[in-house]
Amino acid sequence: MKRYIKYLMALFIPFTTNAQTWQWAISAGGDKSDKANDITIDQFGNGYVGGYYNRPDVGAAMFGTITTVNNFGKEGFLAKVDKFGNWQWVRCAYGGWDERVLGVHADTINNYVYATGTAWEWTSFGNCVDT
Repeated sequence: MKRYIKYLMALFIPFTTNAQTWQWAISAGGDKSDKANDITIDQFGNGYVGGYYNRPDVGAAMFGTITTVNNFGKEGFLAKVDKFGNWQWVRCAYGGWDERVLGVHADTINNYVYATGTAWEWTSFGNCVDT
């Protein structure tokens, strides 16, 4: 008899106020191991999360109602969540094999968000949303 163990590791993003009280918490990911490596907040209270998700066996990686696509291996992602806990958009690093977003920074002066990470082979960064 074969035994199958399935690991489900979802991204879990909590948000607290300065008084350290919970305001909301959300999750994202697919049916494989997914990881949020970094999070930052802009001057408007929006959160930006960077990490990666693995190609799901079933379905896709979900960020609320946003469905992503993944053709192979790990895909790096940068996602925006508003101050109320609603996913706004997801952008992905995708390409040859293994892409990961490792760091995220919100520039509060120029209103830019920067992401750093690693990639094997060639990589593109852009839309990964299933339309």
